[in-house]
Amino acid sequence: MFPTEVIIADDGSKQETKALIDSYRAQKLPFTLIHCWQEDLGFRAAKSRNNAIQASTADYVICIDGDIILHPRFVEDHLSNAKKNQVIAGKRVRLSQNLAKR
Repeated sequence: MFPTEVIIADDGSKQETKALIDSYRAQKLPFTLIHCWQEDLGFRAAKSRNNAIQASTADYVICIDGDIILHPRFVEDHLSNAKKNQVIAGKRVRLSQNLAKR
């Protein structure tokens, strides 16, 4: 199962990131790719995420940070446990450098 849209919540990255996202947009993707950029005025990750959620047209939103290694069934597990009017939250597990490299 593919998402209907992927939204990149961008907290002030430079032109190179926009160019990379535009290059992905030029490909035939099975979803809509939205780049939700905000000016870099310091660390405002929560505001950036809120802007991205507001830009979404989906009934269900899964937030994923760029530094997270997802289990191969992460999205499938999320969707199989989803219930209307509920939030599913997880937490990070910090990996050792050696395990992260593997």
